[in-house]
Amino acid sequence: YHLAATIGMFKVLSNPINVLTNNINCCEAIFEAAAQKKNPPVVFFASSSSVYGQTQSNEANEDDAITLSSLDDPLHNYAVSKITGEALALAYY
Repeated sequence: YHLAATIGMFKVLSNPINVLTNNINCCEAIFEAAAQKKNPPVVFFASSSSVYGQTQSNEANEDDAITLSSLDDPLHNYAVSKITGEALALAYY
């Protein structure tokens, strides 16, 4: 299971570039390490409801469209890092 990410509003707000680089680089390292194994393990990636942006009902569904929040949203970088993690998971799948 890959549940790792930089979390916590203080960390996201105080160092947004670190959130992007840490979350994306760690995802890539995990997927690459798994891919290099003779019998690659299954990697379960946990995303975030942040990838759905602001919703009308405060409820997100996996079938909802993935949308980026506005650039002035304090969670924008976190959402971008999780969307990128999803894309990496699909690329390595």
